[in-house]
Amino acid sequence: VTVTFTLQDGTPVPPPAGTVLTLSTSSPSAGFHNQDCSNAPLASINFPPSPSVTFGARATSTGLMFFSATSGPLSGNVGISVSPGPVVSLVANPPNIRTRVGRCSPVTVQGVDLFGNTSTPTAPVVVASVDPAVALLSVSPSCSAPAATVQSSPVSNGPFTAYVWAAGAGNTVVNASTNGAATGSVAVE
Repeated sequence: VTVTFTLQDGTPVPPPAGTVLTLSTSSPSAGFHNQDCSNAPLASINFPPSPSVTFGARATSTGLMFFSATSGPLSGNVGISVSPGPVVSLVANPPNIRTRVGRCSPVTVQGVDLFGNTSTPTAPVVVASVDPAVALLSVSPSCSAPAATVQSSPVSNGPFTAYVWAAGAGNTVVNASTNGAATGSVAVE
């Protein structure tokens, strides 16, 4: 974020010596930092002897957030739309399935970023049964054509729902993965 002191005609000018900017934001998950966001959050910043000062703004949740800088009667505001970061893990809902042989149960897999915000994977989500004798998978709510592995379309625009068909008695795990690294799992009883 860059704040520039200007005259009414738009000409940049250094502010008076000792000018302090008070910083605030509309979100408790956002804050101001030095330019590379490596320091503790800042509540204010001393304006240097130049027309502009630049500092970082960081948020850990998504959505539209408003950032404000105030010095005496002068203030400036900016709205920033914060998007989720890349997928770092997958969350399965429900995390456990207790069912009977022959039944079909949905499980929804969603990507999340480093801060737990919902994020869309950039590669297909693959769901695989560890023990196909206990649980098979399908992309159909009727569990037609069950297989040991199913996957989402090339890039799904949101959660991927797979259907777990209880093929036999026992306990197993159904794993989900994307991008070769982000994983999640569901226990099937």
